[in-house]
Amino acid sequence: MRRANLIMLFMAGSTGPLSAQADSSSPGDQVSSGNSLSVWTGLAWQTPRLWGHTKNRDMFMMAVRYQRPLTQNRNLILTYTLDLIPLIVVATSPYRGGTPRRTYCSPSGDVCTAGGVPVLSGVDHAVGIGIAPIGLQAAWPRRSRIQVVVGTTAGVATFSQPVPMATSRKFNFTVTVGGGVRRLLGSVGVVTVGYKFHHLSNAGTAWNPGLDTSVWYIGWAPP
Repeated sequence: MRRANLIMLFMAGSTGPLSAQADSSSPGDQVSSGNSLSVWTGLAWQTPRLWGHTKNRDMFMMAVRYQRPLTQNRNLILTYTLDLIPLIVVATSPYRGGTPRRTYCSPSGDVCTAGGVPVLSGVDHAVGIGIAPIGLQAAWPRRSRIQVVVGTTAGVATFSQPVPMATSRKFNFTVTVGGGVRRLLGSVGVVTVGYKFHHLSNAGTAWNPGLDTSVWYIGWAPP
């Protein structure tokens, strides 16, 4: 009789943690658990000019993101992020209503202006690459298929020509702050949509008008 009681007590003790573990799992954990890679692309056509002074520019970005969970509790998960950005395209001449301003050049063609702003002759956009190795993201509720995400990043970018104007620099620093919503779509993966305030600046190493843009982005991660 005593042996039977010991066996039953052992079984109860063994199944308790397993049941608790099963209860703690949820579809939302698949969104945020473990190291992962995702891709995202963003487009900006607004210049809010919070820190920068350049206006009427557009920008396009494509990136790969690595993320690693740092800590989590019942509702919140905090994640480290690193963005590799193999393509950044920034307008180098002012736009108004989606139409480029007329460009005027000197007789030699060496000096050009668009709306009174110096630009490079015959070039409308600068192409660049970047990396944002400093990133932090928070997401909640952790156990839900739909999560709110907020985050910030800091990094550098270099371009084929000076940005945002011809008298600036090719090498710049970047800072972003933003948020969005991500959703687990089963075998389709995880889709995120959101907004980022993006600041680009050469930190005063050359003439530094700075460029602030509103980036609207969409991202995808495998299931």
